[in-house]
Amino acid sequence: MGAVPMPTREIRRSLGPRRRRSMTVSNAVRLDRMPILRPEEETKVVAEVPRFFGTIDRGRVTPAPIAVSATCTRVPVLEGHTLAVSAGLRATPSREEICEAFRSFRGEPQRLRLPSAPQTPVVLREEEDRPQPRRDRDAGGGMSVSVGRVRPDPLLGWSFVAAGSNTIRGAAGGSILNAELAAVRGFL
Repeated sequence: MGAVPMPTREIRRSLGPRRRRSMTVSNAVRLDRMPILRPEEETKVVAEVPRFFGTIDRGRVTPAPIAVSATCTRVPVLEGHTLAVSAGLRATPSREEICEAFRSFRGEPQRLRLPSAPQTPVVLREEEDRPQPRRDRDAGGGMSVSVGRVRPDPLLGWSFVAAGSNTIRGAAGGSILNAELAAVRGFL
């Protein structure tokens, strides 16, 4: 799930909140154990994505008022998450505006220059067959998310594909980055 909020947070901030979102999440799994159906992950995604885009007030998270639909499957890749996202926005941005939102995204870790934060957290791929987990999961030392195939979506407005490392960005590196952020903010 680490690849979900980062590339879409900047779109929401600069182009307006989404009304609806649909996504398909493909997670790496060992080839000898491949349960295709992951209903508990779908429930988790539907519940967590509105919280990612919600607001924090007095230590409490208020989920964003967006509808989410998710399909999660395990796929035979060695490592990496791939997401196919379709999003409905209140605004009607051009493709260039959406691509610029991805290119220009810099989060709090970049502003604070945290040691494990990648300089470019979202890498926009313009090739029509990218991103791909094996080729793009190590972008930014595994801490960046690669985004590509940005295109109009006839139902919701815009679609894109995101890929990232579930081991580095999603677990180990993400935990280190969170600890660095907590230390800088005085929580440790």
